[in-house]
Amino acid sequence: MEVSKQIINSIQYQSIVDNIQRRIKSKILSEYRDTAARRDEQKMKLANLSGVEIMKVLETDKDNFIKFSLCKMQKFENVEIDEEYPIGEKPEQEDDNETILGYSKGFLLSYLIEYYLLKNNPSELESYLKAVRIPNARKYNNELKEVYSNI
Repeated sequence: MEVSKQIINSIQYQSIVDNIQRRIKSKILSEYRDTAARRDEQKMKLANLSGVEIMKVLETDKDNFIKFSLCKMQKFENVEIDEEYPIGEKPEQEDDNETILGYSKGFLLSYLIEYYLLKNNPSELESYLKAVRIPNARKYNNELKEVYSNI
């Protein structure tokens, strides 16, 4: 949990958040909860990534990562994702009264993991997406590769 918090609170990460915040209409929330930090550290472990590797991307590939993030946000904004449910399990009813407050402060950490895998180990991306239980992982994998190819 400490590694993800160190990344999220780093000057490099915050600089990218500020850069993206100026370009998008949605708000990026300032709070980063312990549960989110634990989840993000688990994702890093599943991707076999260290905090050092993530920080290296922030320091040496900032411009391309920002382009990737903005392209990804543009592609998936307002897109409904079909979810896969185990047999017999039904989805929750959506509440039409829900208000979306904005992006989580740690959302870019998930983007960083995907970006790192796309750049350095694209053959492992789909298995990572399946491990973190992304619905329709193969389709999402292909869509991420398309986004990455456009930067």
